[in-house]
Amino acid sequence: MVEDSRRRPSHAFGRSAYVCRLEDHVLGLFERGRIERALRLSLAPEDKSALREALLCKLR
Repeated sequence: MVEDSRRRPSHAFGRSAYVCRLEDHVLGLFERGRIERALRLSLAPEDKSALREALLCKLR
């Protein structure tokens, strides 16, 4: 779930992390497991890809 608010993220959906709105920073999250460390979980490659695309769509 990607929240599109500028308020504090809801914790009803489990883990959350603040993400900078710059495309380079979003792409950087997926290098060397940074997003997984931030969320404290492991992501399957297809989940990682879906999350990356969802975040990038929010920027456009």
